[in-house]
Amino acid sequence: MAEMRDEHFEVISNNKAKEYEKQKKTTNIIKTLLNRYTKKQLTNMIEKESKNGKRN
Repeated sequence: MAEMRDEHFEVISNNKAKEYEKQKKTTNIIKTLLNRYTKKQLTNMIEKESKNGKRN
């Protein structure tokens, strides 16, 4: 039973590591976009994409 617990924590730890890396990558992308565009330009792009992305 102790082995199952260790495996369980290993899976959770791996999932947290993957989520951290994903968030880190996303944060870096956002920082890059903020350096290239104004906040207003980004807001307009997001609004445009969200309208195009609606599937209703």
